Amino acid sequence: MKRPVGLILTLALLLALPAIARGAASDPWSRWRFLLGEWTSAGDPNAGSGGSTFALELDGNILVRHNRADYPATPGRAAVAHRDLLIVHPGACDSLFRASYFDNEGHVIQYRVLAPVAGGRLVFDSDGPGPGPRFRLTYETQADGGLEVVFFTGPPGGELKRYLSGTLRRSEAKPAN
Repeated sequence: MKRPVGLILTLALLLALPAIARGAASDPWSRWRFLLGEWTSAGDPNAGSGGSTFALELDGNILVRHNRADYPATPGRAAVAHRDLLIVHPGACDSLFRASYFDNEGHVIQYRVLAPVAGGRLVFDSDGPGPGPRFRLTYETQADGGLEVVFFTGPPGGELKRYLSGTLRRSEAKPAN
């Protein structure tokens, strides 16, 4: 059975329109791009070392952060090698994003994230209210190009308190061999 070429082309175009419209829409990651790349800790290496990488993955549909923090042994504690993964994806509107956090200690945190404003400040707030603890993770660009990172914790319904903080510096590009 022959089908008219015009009908087939019209159907193909109608099926492709949603994908074309998504591609033409503004970049949902435009305000996140300041994070992209590799960052290393800028603190005292005797207190620990580490860093983060931020990359857009799955054809730019998600932002993935791989994070590492290595703390040396102290008289009261064995050395710690912390690893975690954070996956960010757009939410219901262009200023709301969702994120899922996983680490090598078995923790899982679901976050709501407002897209950063110009100048680069991000606030990840754990979903709530719920029976468990609350968390907040913030990133803020510094005048010297650094990235301040602060992690807060708090009991259900209680006040959030600073748990960890540090500064990251953008890693130098490595020359090609």
